[in-house]
Amino acid sequence: MPPMRTLRDLYLDDARVAAARAALAEDRELTIGACHGGVIAVLLAALCHARTPASAPVIVCNDPATLVDDLEELGVVAAHLPELERFEEDEELSDRSGHNRRMAALEAYSAGAALVASPLAVEQPVPDLAEVTSSSIIVRPGASFDLHALVDRLVDAGYRVTPVVEGRGELAVRGGIIDIFPWIGQDPLRLEFFGDQVEAIRRFDVFSQESVSRAEEAILASSGGGLATSHLWSQLPPGAVVVVGDLPLRTRLKKDHGRRELRFARQLEAGALDAATLTVERFRGDLRRALNELARVGAELRAAPGARGLLLLARNDEAKRELEAHCRDAALVAEVRLGRLSAGYRDQELGLVVVHDFELMERAPVKRRAAKIAGGAPLSSLTDLKRGDHVVHLRHGIGVFRGMATLEKRGFLEDFLLLEFAEGSKLYVPVEAIDLVQKYVGASARAPELSLIGGAAWAKKRARAEKAIQDMSGELLLNQARRLAAGGIAFAPDAPAIRQFEAAFPFEETEDQLAAVREIKADMERQVAMDR
Repeated sequence: MPPMRTLRDLYLDDARVAAARAALAEDRELTIGACHGGVIAVLLAALCHARTPASAPVIVCNDPATLVDDLEELGVVAAHLPELERFEEDEELSDRSGHNRRMAALEAYSAGAALVASPLAVEQPVPDLAEVTSSSIIVRPGASFDLHALVDRLVDAGYRVTPVVEGRGELAVRGGIIDIFPWIGQDPLRLEFFGDQVEAIRRFDVFSQESVSRAEEAILASSGGGLATSHLWSQLPPGAVVVVGDLPLRTRLKKDHGRRELRFARQLEAGALDAATLTVERFRGDLRRALNELARVGAELRAAPGARGLLLLARNDEAKRELEAHCRDAALVAEVRLGRLSAGYRDQELGLVVVHDFELMERAPVKRRAAKIAGGAPLSSLTDLKRGDHVVHLRHGIGVFRGMATLEKRGFLEDFLLLEFAEGSKLYVPVEAIDLVQKYVGASARAPELSLIGGAAWAKKRARAEKAIQDMSGELLLNQARRLAAGGIAFAPDAPAIRQFEAAFPFEETEDQLAAVREIKADMERQVAMDR
């Protein structure tokens, strides 16, 4: 089970969650006060777990994007209903994009996702929810779809076919694979077909195009649904609305929504249920003081019967190793787990303290990389190619890039790079074989001579180049052997003072930066001259 879901499951039978569940079932008002930090997301995740799609909650808060990130980390499918004015990066796409993303959020809600929105977003008009639901396209592994019919349906729903998926609302087809960037969610999706059956759904990185994780379903909202002329409250089934904030939602709206409110508040009001949680602000800033304070709190928790103890969250494997080293330095007994929450908290009911590494080290958490609307940065060096650029094909030599072409192959439309060589000969290279093509980089600005497909000149040039590379490799290996034999200075491993000094760095490092630091330190501790 993913690590953060075990935190959620601690609260499934919690009295506070039971009270909230009863309030929703009975459609009555309830305020849960003294809710601090990430405990709101944890309680909401437990509340949403093991429910039927018909009871998906509508949650209104001031920072819906952060709450959606927390809920998804805790294993809850949630959709952010955005405010229309937030989509202004591209004037041509702003209105359409904002409308489509609201449509997608409503479609996800109709499919069982929790709907999270700001007070302004719930006041803006929405299209007819029944019409949105009727146009819903939901794909799950094991389901059967005719690939061509599904692509046609997606195109009719407003998606645009492109050679490579770069932004929202785009799709690309390669053999039995559909790449698509839905209007909701952080990542584009790769639908892998075996015949007419969906074999797998994977998230992939829009920059590297590499698959990163599996997905349980793909909610592919359409851009239809009619005009946004209805009030959200009139489209929703009856029941209470979940509110995060110290003030009732009805006092923040221009018009009363006419519903009961289940409210999670920081203040403990008269008549409210006490969540009995505290912030972890006392552990922020000074790492040495925070670790000593956590050690004292941990000793108190271990002495209390039934207490859960200390849980420290790390954003990645590198940060986890760093945090475990800090715990050893301070003789701190705590569970260090991979995971993310926007803020930690102390739960006095469970005897649990949850703190994130960025809180201990006073670093601002890195925001998720925002998904880009279509038309953004290139994916690789090949996307820099322009018609007329010279390229090198590994097997055939130097040619000219003449653009992209879409051809039918085994009954499917596939994309090819069109290359032209000497004497006007042309070669179509499938996009799956782009590793055979590189952009030509010459020593001078003069145009190179084009190679002849099937000619011997390119083979001779390759043979000479391979011989030169072998000679150079021999020299490099000899030099490296001499360096290894000469030895070097081995530095001592990091002491606690060094780790505390590094922890004072005010920004959160990326995973690549942390890996680079670890590898450099490992090299410095070896009795060999560092090769960097």
